[in-house]
Amino acid sequence: MKRIAMFAVAAVFLCLAGCSVKTDIVRPDGAGMLPANAKFTVAPAVDASGYVFEDKGDAFSLSEAMTASLKQSLGDRAQTGAAYVITTRIKEYAPGNAFARWVMPGAGTTKLSTESIITTADNIEVARIPVERSVGFGGAYTVGAWKHVFDEVAQLTVGVIQNKLLAPAGAPLASAAVVPAKN
Repeated sequence: MKRIAMFAVAAVFLCLAGCSVKTDIVRPDGAGMLPANAKFTVAPAVDASGYVFEDKGDAFSLSEAMTASLKQSLGDRAQTGAAYVITTRIKEYAPGNAFARWVMPGAGTTKLSTESIITTADNIEVARIPVERSVGFGGAYTVGAWKHVFDEVAQLTVGVIQNKLLAPAGAPLASAAVVPAKN
């Protein structure tokens, strides 16, 4: 029984050690919070990764995948012509390989690194949100990580917006140092 418990602890540790997430928020000096009810226009993502699919049958647009995932994660907050704009740049992408991760953890890592820039409709920068997500360990349950990583990065980006950029609901605008939107 003790060996099973030790094996379970080791397996959990390896699973957690094989995946990583890094998020942050960078605000220009003087930039404050956004209104709790802020809406966002999602600009088409820019693919600066330089990644080229080896097998054209697997090819898909990284930009379109990131843009669609971000719109879906924002839900009702995603609106055309909104007061704020999110432009995401894909800095690095590697699809990885689930079999390689299973055989040798760390090999075949799936990785997506982005930077989302939030601006007002007048192109005044409000914040930058860098996000890195990698899957470096696992087997069959990580099959498809090369596509799912876009949804995960979008959800992480929206999480940073909701938890670190939006003023609490009902907070007085003056005390929340809110960046006003110009309509």
